[in-house]
Amino acid sequence: MTRLSKGKRHQKILAQLTLHPATRLTELAQSMDVSRETIRRDLDELSSNGIISRTYGGAIVHPRGGEEGLRVRDTTFVDQRSAIAAVAASLIQPDEVVMVSTGSSTLHFARHVASAQTPMTVITSGLDVAMVLAVNPDIRTILAPGDYDARESRVWGAETTNFLRKFQADTAIIGASGLFVGGACEADSPTAWVDRVMLERAHRKMLLILHTKFDQPKLELICPLEQLDVIISDREPEGELLDAIKTAGVALKIAPVPQAALVDTSQAS
Repeated sequence: MTRLSKGKRHQKILAQLTLHPATRLTELAQSMDVSRETIRRDLDELSSNGIISRTYGGAIVHPRGGEEGLRVRDTTFVDQRSAIAAVAASLIQPDEVVMVSTGSSTLHFARHVASAQTPMTVITSGLDVAMVLAVNPDIRTILAPGDYDARESRVWGAETTNFLRKFQADTAIIGASGLFVGGACEADSPTAWVDRVMLERAHRKMLLILHTKFDQPKLELICPLEQLDVIISDREPEGELLDAIKTAGVALKIAPVPQAALVDTSQAS
């Protein structure tokens, strides 16, 4: 069997993961007659370029026009998302009113505050967020009405945004598909619509975002950097993005990620 060049391997990896997202690292190595270490290096390079996200034993391809559904995203970068969410939860004071958007990082935030002893009121568009918070009797959870989207476990639409405009919040917590010098952006339009209203109704505006989404312009701008008060991530941005965040006067907080998570857990098969 003729050995494939690295470029050809990358093309074949992306093709196989697109057709069969559950393909394991070992299967990729066997199909190309290379070692698992070679495939790991290939996956690391594709991940660092923002083309895929690593999962336990494999990877998923980033769709060009959007993102994978919530259930898939919630299995990736778990330690990093949890660390980011823990920092966000530590910033919430007792009896705050908090608006929480839908998404994997915001779902991790809900898990952290649900296990804490901090009373608060949470207004959310996310069904999973609401169900997680429901276990804590000290948290009043208000779920917005609207059209139900099972893929994202959320509601959206005019009913949702009109409902949210009835409230005032101390803090809005959102995620985003990307962050670049122009601001926070979103691949999913209904999420962007809801996020804008939440930011509009809150005194403090907080963005939770993975480093893999830096310098990733997406379909819709949620808000420019100047409208954010706090950005929490697992790594510090570099170059123009870091300069733009500092110029905008946004507080940047870097979550401490467990050392074991810095080596991608997906390297075990």
